[in-house]
Amino acid sequence: MTIEVFGAQDMGGFRRNQEDRWYVSVRDAGALLAVADGMGGHLAGEIAASLAVEGLDQWTPEAGREAETIELFFKEKNDQICSRGEVLGNTMGTTLTLLWLTENGAWYGHIGDSRLCLLRDRRLIRVTEDHNLPGGLLQQGRITPEEARAHPMRNVLLRFLGGDSAVPEIGYLEARPLDLFILTTDGLHGHVSETQILESAESGKCFETLWGSLKDLALSQGSKDNLTFVGAVVLKP
Repeated sequence: MTIEVFGAQDMGGFRRNQEDRWYVSVRDAGALLAVADGMGGHLAGEIAASLAVEGLDQWTPEAGREAETIELFFKEKNDQICSRGEVLGNTMGTTLTLLWLTENGAWYGHIGDSRLCLLRDRRLIRVTEDHNLPGGLLQQGRITPEEARAHPMRNVLLRFLGGDSAVPEIGYLEARPLDLFILTTDGLHGHVSETQILESAESGKCFETLWGSLKDLALSQGSKDNLTFVGAVVLKP
């Protein structure tokens, strides 16, 4: 199986610092992708997000124990971020969405309101939940995706690395030829609808074109946050 990967980010229309981090790597065993969106005031968000993706070059989920090793990775990162916050005297936290894609399928770990989506057979499937108040209401069917994007409490996270409630969402997906996996931070998907993402993906001919289209849409529709996009496509053997 051949996997093509891509990653890019933008400061956004308001931020003076970049609190998002991303990671992509293709290896013999598969591809590893991640996005993290830090929070916690001046520099703290950048530090937390950097810690979340630190060490991924030397880390690979253990075959046959993917869920366990991903869960352990999230626990270690949570402890690391909490400890650094104590040393610096500054509360900090970050989201983290991680994807391990191999010929045997795709394992993911997730916490916060960054997001993993899958484009398959002209359908955009939201794989992960948003761990914030409107995300919970959306799962209960009490609000629509459009209402969730505009909810006044959308920036208040219920789960994140660096806090007491740091239990990650871990899962597995089958991987098929031409599957497109997309990881984003909320500066992008918080201002671009799933319909717009699907339309852009179907009309785009490459990752650069898709990223440019989504970035322009997010900025034109009011995003003032950092924007990050990471993608992987499974090509035919």
